[in-house]
Amino acid sequence: MEKRNKYLLIATIALLTYWIITKVIDMSNVHPIAGAIYELTVILALLATIALPIVAIVFWVKSKFAWEKQYILPLLISIITVFVLFFVPYLFR
Repeated sequence: MEKRNKYLLIATIALLTYWIITKVIDMSNVHPIAGAIYELTVILALLATIALPIVAIVFWVKSKFAWEKQYILPLLISIITVFVLFFVPYLFR
């Protein structure tokens, strides 16, 4: 596995973990500092949520659509991240 694919996989897993934590736990009620950190990082996380699938698709296209897990796995995790972003708040109401 190339380094860039490994970094992409780590970034997508970290982003998925970020969204699961922030959607399950109400960050503003945990601690004021946690709420402030959430407010500061949410825009970066939204940008990463949009950018990482695009980067994964670009890497996949550069590999001539090879069906290897190093190209497909970050893309699948990014799709799961988008579903978590939109549907997890409705599960915990």
